Amino acid sequence: MPPPPEGPDTPIPPDRSPSRDSVRSGEPRQEPSPWNLAGAGFEFGAVVAVLALLGWWLDGKWGSRPWLLLVGTTVGVTGGLFKLWRTGKRFF
Repeated sequence: MPPPPEGPDTPIPPDRSPSRDSVRSGEPRQEPSPWNLAGAGFEFGAVVAVLALLGWWLDGKWGSRPWLLLVGTTVGVTGGLFKLWRTGKRFF
């Protein structure tokens, strides 16, 4: 007996239904892994540290203490939180 035709009223089996986030963003939902989440935290710290050090170095070179350090830190925290939020959204 042939399978019934699929149409708009045919329910999608649970194993074939895409998650809401994967449909919207095009990224598949991943299983939560402590290593992936730890990597996201490490990236956050690295971004903040690199941009703060860059601001500190530029402050010393141009004599604008502490403004570029504050700008670098603020941009690093903002960008790091955005990246952390996007990574966390894929897991939860």
